[in-house]
Amino acid sequence: MKFTLILIAFAAVFVSQ
Repeated sequence: MKFTLILIAFAAVFVSQ
């Protein structure tokens, strides 16, 4: 489930920008 967490973090950063 680590990959999913990284994916969510990446999406969060992408949306934050």
